[in-house]
Amino acid sequence: MTALTKFNRDKEEVVAEAKALLAVMPGWELARPVESYWCFGLRQKDTGYEIHVSLNEAPKKYIVSGSWPGGKHNRYMAPKNEVKIGVGCKRGHEVLAQQIEKRLMPHIREEWPKILAQLQHEEDCENGRNATVQEFADLLDKEPSKNYPETVWGGSDSYVRKIQVNYDGSGVTIELDTSLPKELAEKLIRWLQAEWKENEE
Repeated sequence: MTALTKFNRDKEEVVAEAKALLAVMPGWELARPVESYWCFGLRQKDTGYEIHVSLNEAPKKYIVSGSWPGGKHNRYMAPKNEVKIGVGCKRGHEVLAQQIEKRLMPHIREEWPKILAQLQHEEDCENGRNATVQEFADLLDKEPSKNYPETVWGGSDSYVRKIQVNYDGSGVTIELDTSLPKELAEKLIRWLQAEWKENEE
């Protein structure tokens, strides 16, 4: 039985720990080259599941958790009920591998698809928002705001000061730049009322 009994926070020690654990976890690989002095990540080859192994409390115990998938803009998402397990270092790598499979992997298998679905939903919403922003930018012959990606600024050539698109592009808020002529305001309100009634029916 291999066991960690001393740990001096040397990167070579971390590499050695990763290799020792991989030796008893067939089908797994390093998720990325080891650059840390206190942790490493492993990836299951056929599923893409990843785990994070912390040596922060070594040589007392390992702390292992899921290393969850990320989205655009370095978006990281973990489940609300995230599970982390602790396993004594003296119990050895074989026991650590067994405990990972027994106590952690069921949680990862259950939550991983949910995280992927949520990330996909957020990407779909962003794509919908961007498409609507561009649609109204074209309508106003303007460019979308660089600092506020959900916004299109109007100008002196229209009554529109600002259009702000909601999170998924399904709705917009229009802010006027100035007061409207009375006749135009009445026409706009009557049209909005007619649209409201039609949608209610």
